[in-house]
Formats: sequence, structure tokens, C-alpha cells
Amino acid sequence: MQITEIRTDETLRELRAHGTPEFPFEYYYDDFNKFSGQSIAWHWHREFEFVAVDAGPIDCLIGAERLRMEIGSGLFINSGAIHRFESTAQGRMPNILFAPEFLAERDSLVFRQHILPVLNAGCRFIPLTRGTDAGDAVLHRLRRIFETAQSDSPLRTLDLKAESCALWSALAAHAGERFCETRSAENAVLQSRLQSMIRFIETHYPERIALADIAGAAGVSKSEALRCFHAGIQTSPVRFLTDYRLARGKALLLKTKDTVTAVALSVGFESGGYFTRMFHRAFGMTPKAFRAAASGTREK
Repeated sequence: MQITEIRTDETLRELRAHGTPEFPFEYYYDDFNKFSGQSIAWHWHREFEFVAVDAGPIDCLIGAERLRMEIGSGLFINSGAIHRFESTAQGRMPNILFAPEFLAERDSLVFRQHILPVLNAGCRFIPLTRGTDAGDAVLHRLRRIFETAQSDSPLRTLDLKAESCALWSALAAHAGERFCETRSAENAVLQSRLQSMIRFIETHYPERIALADIAGAAGVSKSEALRCFHAGIQTSPVRFLTDYRLARGKALLLKTKDTVTAVALSVGFESGGYFTRMFHRAFGMTPKAFRAAASGTREK
């Protein structure tokens, strides 16, 4: 399955359901040429995620870290980790997501011994490096799952469940003590503050907002707000606000016939001219040109 946009709520939680309640597993094949800016925006989900790189390199940003993934390598991303993907090299990335309960029921011994510790751990990701015995073992299992996910075998769901359990076992052997790392209290506080400030921005973006207002939403100083955004999603509060306003304005250009100035004012920009300059800087065209291209007409 190919998707082209990540939709999130006010905490950056992805809104898309991965799989079904009866079978909470999904396979995707992400072609970065089909995503705006060849990037997959900041988001998180409760599912575990495994990715591999078919064409790249591809960068994964998790918190303050940028992980470069070359062709043939991969990555495990833990439940709840806020992350983003970027590629300027026509990246292609097969990946799977599944709920923790896909491996075992919550009240089972397997869940308590082998899954719950990972959910409670401080480990947000584990690189899957090609060329090492442990890394190759996980990547081999992952590739088998990709093949099974695309098959029409009558045993497909059963095989996916069995192979996912084998993948998890291989990952546990590869990760070792990283699966048992304790989630730091500092990281939990940072995530809570970041989500409070993002929620404030997504609620009040049409209004006049200053850095002090954003910081106040989490009860922190302006310098702490800057630290939380840079450590959590590698941007500033003001840049996040501007990008969010641009995204909302872009959506309104498609959904309404309002003038560019009216759209600009409705999403919090002080003038149509400033909105146009920022829009062009972000998307490489003016709002009028974007609307015309989307409707199949020429800009007048």
C-alpha cells in the first residue's frame, strides 16, 4: 500500500488505522517521490514499526538524532516515538506496522515477558545494520514478511503472525540490553511539554501568537520551549507555527474560493503578501499558482 500524506491530531499522533481491530498489521511501500517535499512529516503511533531501504539513502529523525539509512539497512521504531523521514535521493522504503497485541494478548505471559518491557523502555529505535550477524538475521526476517504481505496465499494471515513473532525474537537477540533500558523521567517530561505546546499551536494558530504564549501553554520559560522543540522535533516553536499555518492555508486554497488574502488572515498571517512569500519559500510556487495547478487551470 502506498500513502502520500500523514495526517495527525494535535499531539502529532497519526490518525490512520494500521490494519484492522481483528488483524492489526499493515504493510506499506513508501515512494518518497509521492510525498510533498520527499519527506514524511513528524508523527507517532502506538504500533511498532520496522522499515528497510530499497533506494536511498533515507534519513530518519527521532528526537534530536538523525539516522542515515543506506540501501539494504533498516530500522526498528518503538511505540510512541515521534519521528520523521526524509530523502533527497528518490528513496523507497518498504515497512510494516503492527500493534503490540498482534504478537500476543496483553494478559499473556509472552506479552508480560517480551513485549511490555519494550513498551516501557527508554529505547526509541534500534538500527538494523547490514553486514552483522544479528542485523542480517532481523533484516532477513523482515524481507520474508514483506514477501508474505504481498502474497495471496490462503495462509497469509497465519504466516504473517508467525513470521512477525520470529522477527520479534530476532530483534530481541539483536538488541540485547537495549530492550531493557529504563525510560528516563526527563524524556517523559519533554514529550509531555512538547505535546502541550503543539496542542496549543494547533488550537490557536489563527490568532496572534508569540513565543511566550507557546511556552506558557506548557508552563515553561521561552528558552525551555526552544529546547523542547529542538530536542523533540528539531525545529523551533515559531517555525513549527509557521509551517502549520502554511499547511492549513494550503488546505483552504483547495477547499475554498476565498482570496489569497482572506486565506492568509484566516490562518494567522498578518498579510497576504507575507503569506505569499512564505508559501513560495516552502512550496516553490505562489498560492495562486498552486491553486491553479490543482484545478488544472493557468494562473492569471
